[in-house]
Amino acid sequence: MILAGLEDGELSVRRIDGRSAELTGIAPDEVRARILTEPHRYVGRRLLPLSQAPAWAPMASAGGGTVPRQLILRAFTIRDGSAYRPLVGGLATLAGVGGLAPVTKDVWVLKAAESDPDQGLAEVAPLTLARATPTLSPRGLEDMFWAGRYAERAEDLLRLVLATQTYAEQLDYSSLDSGALVLAALRDAIARLCPRRAADPADELRSLLLDAGRPGSAAHSFSRLRDALEGVRDQLSNDTWRVFGAVDRAAAALRGTRHAQRIPDAAGRMLTGVLSLQGVTANMIQDAGWHMIELGRFVERALQLCALLQATATSARGREVDRAVLEGVLLAAESSVTHRRRHRGDVRVEGALELLLTDAENPRSVAFALDRVAEHLRALPASTRSSRPERLVEELHAAIEGADLAELTLREDGVRPGLILLLAETADGLRRLSDAVLQVHGASGPEPQALSSLALTEERGVAS
Repeated sequence: MILAGLEDGELSVRRIDGRSAELTGIAPDEVRARILTEPHRYVGRRLLPLSQAPAWAPMASAGGGTVPRQLILRAFTIRDGSAYRPLVGGLATLAGVGGLAPVTKDVWVLKAAESDPDQGLAEVAPLTLARATPTLSPRGLEDMFWAGRYAERAEDLLRLVLATQTYAEQLDYSSLDSGALVLAALRDAIARLCPRRAADPADELRSLLLDAGRPGSAAHSFSRLRDALEGVRDQLSNDTWRVFGAVDRAAAALRGTRHAQRIPDAAGRMLTGVLSLQGVTANMIQDAGWHMIELGRFVERALQLCALLQATATSARGREVDRAVLEGVLLAAESSVTHRRRHRGDVRVEGALELLLTDAENPRSVAFALDRVAEHLRALPASTRSSRPERLVEELHAAIEGADLAELTLREDGVRPGLILLLAETADGLRRLSDAVLQVHGASGPEPQALSSLALTEERGVAS
């Protein structure tokens, strides 16, 4: 069709990424050969006959004169209430011909009388003030979800690092057998969240704070948090980036020294930074993006609690060692003050599990986290009250709510099998819940690819 129009002179042909002028002066047979070689790279536009208007041409004769020139008039419209009205006048372009350059001028249409309204509009109706409903793309919602997860992941690991360092600095726990067992349990909890790399405890903690290439480390979580928030930068306050300023300064100070005493100081400053992010998000408009941040935060909190309890509470080491281990767990889970007020300092497995698993009033418990997850899921636009994420939350909540603490604390061959099973099933359910949230509310389709990695066409090899 393009070739036929080209031969008839009815089409202007150009490459899809070029201009018609590029083919000017090329023989028709050469243009035809190029089109046949790569027909997908060319497009044809039918040439329409243009109107003509008399135009002044100074070079037409010694005294100048008028010549016919082709003309294009571009008209414009204006919004008038709920409709659009064409404006009187427009923009005229005279085509270049015979050595004359194209000319573009405004076209004015004079009013019949000075008192006539401009553009024929008796009065311009003011635009009604309507509140727009802000929306986020699925990709933006996914970024918000991961921002919540990485923020909580960094916070929980920093708390565990601080609790472990606090115990390590106490003489009783560094010299006695029971102290060694407590430290081993807390370090196992860290290793479950971020596999161990360094044999030396101080080097290991430094790596957790500084090694951004180590998945699971605080540094890695901060790096991914920054990436996620960059994707929705226009939705965030400038105060958001102060978080990373505090974290970067703490990391720089720690890199500048090899003293192990600086590790808890750096971890504390990083924790202060990430906690300030909660204050920033608390002032956000509570739209779908905010709900996704909070949703990610509480999904990750429940996962982190499961990992912490799996590494510490599932083994029965003896009453005194269990008590010391659970004190560290409560400290890392920011629940030691609440537990002390409730149980007068008597730390037992039942009390710790109740506070961290089933107590829906404790913001650091799995039950509380699941309640918040269900609440934020219901607030999302795509919620149906029976979507897959909402059904998964109901199943997880029923399992936690129906847990028998007496059965969970029963010991068998030095372990608590009931607790092991519950924590494993809950963690698996939370991971499936995270995947379901992204499938329903996040970005769908194939993963994005850099434009530089794509060709204009795809070549398919043919087997010989």
